[in-house]
Amino acid sequence: MSKYYDITVLYDQIDPKQLARLEQYVECIKQNPKQIIICDTIIVSRITDKVPDNIKAKQSIQMVHACKMDKNWNVPDGDVIVPVSDAVVKSYGMKDGYKVIHNMTIPRESREPLFLVSATRISTKEKGEKRM
Repeated sequence: MSKYYDITVLYDQIDPKQLARLEQYVECIKQNPKQIIICDTIIVSRITDKVPDNIKAKQSIQMVHACKMDKNWNVPDGDVIVPVSDAVVKSYGMKDGYKVIHNMTIPRESREPLFLVSATRISTKEKGEKRM
């Protein structure tokens, strides 16, 4: 998309490898709450993130990547809400009118479920521990 749009990734914390990968394609800026940022469109990729007060956008797009895992998770306000699956729509009890844009994968026909077992540490300090 960087061929067609002027994209800036605004971050607070980011894995250095991820940052190095992104910097090859887009401008990356560490969030500074004192700096006012004006843009046409902001895309918020995590449901638990709020648009910082210092960002002024003509349009906001809220991606909804995960099913509702916590009773306190709600779909925040946004000009456009984009769930990535029918399961997401169902888990949040979204009403009609949401356009599902699936993650960029090749859809497959329905198959038998695959159960995976992982010998993984599960503690409150692990990223994604609730999802595991």
